[in-house]
Amino acid sequence: MKSQVANRKSQMPLWASLLVAALSAIGCLAAAGADGGQAEALFAPGASGCVTSWLVAGPFGFLRDAQLDEDFLRAVGGEAAVRPRAGDAAEAAKRLAWQAAAFADPVLNFKDRCLPLGKSAFYLAAVLVARRDLELTLGLTHTGQARAWLDGKQVIRSDKDPFGLGPRNAEHAFALKAGQRAHLLLKLGSEGRYLQFIVRLRAGMAAAKADDLTIALPLKPGAKPAPEAFVLASLGVGTGRERFVEPGQKAVVTFGAEGSYPLCDGQVAAAITVQDSKGKAVAVLKTAPAKLADLAAAPAELAWTPPRAAGSPFYKLVAAVTYEGRELGTVSKTVYSPNDIGQWTADLHKRLLAAATASKLARDDFACVMLRIEKAILLQQGGDLRAGSLDDVYHELETASEWLTLIEAGKGLPPIGPGSHELAYLAEQDDSAQPYYLHVPTAARAPGAGDGSAKPLPAIVYLHGYAPWLDKTNWHEVSAGLLEQAEARGYLVIVPFARSNTDFQSIGEWDTLHVLRLAGKRFSIDPDRIFLVGYSMGGSGVYTLAAHYPDLWAGAVVLCGRPRNYLWKDLDPARVEPFKRHLLDLESGLPHIQNFLHLPFLVFQGTNDVLVQPEQAYSFVEAMKAGGMKAELVRLEGQSHWIGDETFSTPKVLDWMDAQRRVAAPREVRLKTYSLRYNRAWWLAIDVFERWGEPAEVSATLLPGNKLQLTARNIAALTLRPPNELADPKTPLTATINGAPQKLEAGPGGAFAVTIAPRQAGGPRKTPTLCGPIKDAFNHRFVLVYGTAGGKEPAERNRTLARKVQKEWYAFAKGFRNVVPDTSLTDAEIARSNLILFGTPKTNAVLARMAGKLPIRFSDDGYELLGKTYKATETTGIMFIYPNPLAPQRYIVVYDGAHYGEKLGENHKYDLLPDFIIYSDEPDYDDTNCYHVAGFFDCAWQLDPKLLWTSDGRPKPRPSAPAAPPPY
Repeated sequence: MKSQVANRKSQMPLWASLLVAALSAIGCLAAAGADGGQAEALFAPGASGCVTSWLVAGPFGFLRDAQLDEDFLRAVGGEAAVRPRAGDAAEAAKRLAWQAAAFADPVLNFKDRCLPLGKSAFYLAAVLVARRDLELTLGLTHTGQARAWLDGKQVIRSDKDPFGLGPRNAEHAFALKAGQRAHLLLKLGSEGRYLQFIVRLRAGMAAAKADDLTIALPLKPGAKPAPEAFVLASLGVGTGRERFVEPGQKAVVTFGAEGSYPLCDGQVAAAITVQDSKGKAVAVLKTAPAKLADLAAAPAELAWTPPRAAGSPFYKLVAAVTYEGRELGTVSKTVYSPNDIGQWTADLHKRLLAAATASKLARDDFACVMLRIEKAILLQQGGDLRAGSLDDVYHELETASEWLTLIEAGKGLPPIGPGSHELAYLAEQDDSAQPYYLHVPTAARAPGAGDGSAKPLPAIVYLHGYAPWLDKTNWHEVSAGLLEQAEARGYLVIVPFARSNTDFQSIGEWDTLHVLRLAGKRFSIDPDRIFLVGYSMGGSGVYTLAAHYPDLWAGAVVLCGRPRNYLWKDLDPARVEPFKRHLLDLESGLPHIQNFLHLPFLVFQGTNDVLVQPEQAYSFVEAMKAGGMKAELVRLEGQSHWIGDETFSTPKVLDWMDAQRRVAAPREVRLKTYSLRYNRAWWLAIDVFERWGEPAEVSATLLPGNKLQLTARNIAALTLRPPNELADPKTPLTATINGAPQKLEAGPGGAFAVTIAPRQAGGPRKTPTLCGPIKDAFNHRFVLVYGTAGGKEPAERNRTLARKVQKEWYAFAKGFRNVVPDTSLTDAEIARSNLILFGTPKTNAVLARMAGKLPIRFSDDGYELLGKTYKATETTGIMFIYPNPLAPQRYIVVYDGAHYGEKLGENHKYDLLPDFIIYSDEPDYDDTNCYHVAGFFDCAWQLDPKLLWTSDGRPKPRPSAPAAPPPY
């Protein structure tokens, strides 16, 4: 066999002659290179110009984006001068060496090579040898950051887009003369443990080919490359561009090389065994011997028909590869049968329902199995967007099958021990399976482990960031650094999904608190060491949850979060409509700053963040310190929004947590709230507002000797339940309330009732569980009910509107709610559910039963509020929330006319909806619908002229914020 070995003018030493002879014997090209006469492994570009054969060095660790520009090779020659060979040391300590590697997939995925903490840098090196005069273009598609050098000159510098979340593309054009050699060095920086890239070479307008150039990997003297090191790694088996096979329909099995391949004269053949899901061989296919160059240009194709009745959801293609008749090893790929996967999925669903009917499983065990099945369905629908999703489909279904087998045998799901666990609960709002993760430290012992010695665990509730594509299959991403340190220090890490991109408000907030309760049922959690930690959107969620429940947490850690919406939205709060201002402040942290009297904050902020203004963090910490409260700011100079890995790669966060304990029984309590839903803190609860639409504030201090100092604003009544160490319930409290002395006697349970102002007379009262606004109806079990009265046309119009809300709910909250006609709604459902009623009393029979008891009236002309009628047209609509007259502990939401929120993002549809609104179909400056009238019901669920605002239903100029203050 002829070896493609290049002779050099200088005579080769004996060891080189022996190496060439050895390489000739195995037929894999090894050439004596121009640099010092060492041998080289030579490759050709793939058919699409992809380069997948490299000398690789790394990972080198770094934390900040700017640190990628550090020369990690300086001790071994430096980036501009290094000329590596396989086996050479890549750094002074010789812990890392250059390794020759070949990859079959044109998309190089280095996730498994990355360091567990921080960011990882890799170098890739090769020599490009021109076989003719060429005009070349180097193309690089990458995540993270990238640099490239040609002959020591940096030609590509590409950083990730601070506004983008996808890969970047960079190119460099250059020329080579025939025989010219160019040293190419790439440097790639990961985002945490995520690094993917594609390298392509273009000759003119076409992909570079073997006739254009050769890719050389210099080998260390004495190295003996074997075919299995390069040939086998360059080959792949599959079904071409088809990702699925169908029972009884012919499939084409392919065998070839997609990326760059070693220049070998020998011939390659494969015996491909097709195995079903049980490992049984159902077919054996054999390829004819062929050269690698031929397999790269046109892969071998073999016809195979999956058995029609096999019922296998997948098949594994195992190719036993030979080179010149000698066995090299195997390459394999799993392909899937969607029909059989669909049948498997359906069968699992039937088994799950049968187990539920037979009462063989707990509610949340049902949710765990249902989640696996739902994820498999989502992954099947994912198309080409989710890499590796086919394998994930099988994993999800196999797990569901294993769990169902345990359940059917009368056993529960596997116990939760140390490690990472994906769990789920069945949501009361819409009967959906909602995921969450528990990362359990080795130190954990579940309650009731046997001897009752379970030690309470400190816990971290981690709130994730925003990404537009989040769903139940891909949302979980927690810094490896945080998990590693939590494990070392014995912290339980609780990660709620919070219905995806909810900003951890409303239903997202409910989810978070529910998951915390579920974790507390599984493990003993130290109530004085529960910490909120959030990044980006999760950081904003930390501010919100801390404001609403300040007594739950020992501390709060925020990475690049926003404590107030106005700066983020570029709004001047003084010019924003009062009802919108109230709703924005309700969900923001900064307006509740007095609630943080006993809650310390640790705030991290990149100074070059372009997604969340750094001033958000600076102003919050400054305001906390001005109020005498504890807050520490960590400024990461020159850093952008992506600071998670750096932050959690150091012990700073966990050191800070170890030093904190919740203040369980403070003598002084301050509480500000915009809603009765968030009416409690420590031993104080606000029972009644004086006026709705304004915040209520209270400051209460218990002094020794059963003395109380209390000031309040916009509060009619509140209740005090101080612990015995602060006040003796058997002795009256000597109180000063808003400057007036008062004696308070304890009632049942040791509670002191405080009346400050008369309660408003009237019908149903706003309470912590029934106080609006509109989105609150979706925080409990709800039903979408469309009206069928009044004829076919209005019925279809109502049904269409209901279906839009159904789709919006799924897009927003990842839960599905059936749409039902008014004629099928039972009294039992009315009693247990909030009702979203589509139509008017004339078109919705359920609404007709209660119309006379509602404060908003319907007429032939439109909607009547306080004696004024707003005309109903095709371009107007109405929404309002009210206690259900047929079930006073439940809500109704009436929704009629034009669709609301057409231009709003799926995660912000209902943010700025008050208790009632009549609107036009035109979008306003903030993409909400322009309104004719909007506002809140008062404390007795009545209309009040002071709590409604009118407009003309036309767009208004944006009330932009004034110029930003100078940097902190």
